Amino acid sequence: MAEGIYFSKYQEPCKAIVLCQVIKMITKKNIFICYVCILVLLIILPINNSSSKLNNTYVLHLRGDYWIHLFVFFPWMLFKPVRTFKIKDLQWFLIGIFFACFMECLQYPLPYRAFNLNDALANVIGVVSGIIIIFFRKKPVLK
Repeated sequence: MAEGIYFSKYQEPCKAIVLCQVIKMITKKNIFICYVCILVLLIILPINNSSSKLNNTYVLHLRGDYWIHLFVFFPWMLFKPVRTFKIKDLQWFLIGIFFACFMECLQYPLPYRAFNLNDALANVIGVVSGIIIIFFRKKPVLK
């Protein structure tokens, strides 16, 4: 039986209390863990091949899958640990660069995936664009 506030031993818990407990479980850390798991699944699952529409779609003279790589790694800097570890922005940025390259290298031994240096570059550009946004967000507004 779910935990919560009971008004008598025969009543169900207050639904608002249960909802509050669920919301407390949604933390930055848990969202980051889900983000990394989704990235790993996107990298290792056979969801894209050379004949897919994504590889043949161009936006601003860049293949569509490069844009996907960029936008998938863009939020990396938003997940920088605040309380648990004392990691500076530069350290987290370098970890992000390593992680972005590692994710592409993970495809090399898979027979149904292909290592692509341009994909790795798009991953890194996604992390870099994330730190640029963080940098401009932290700047004070001049009056």
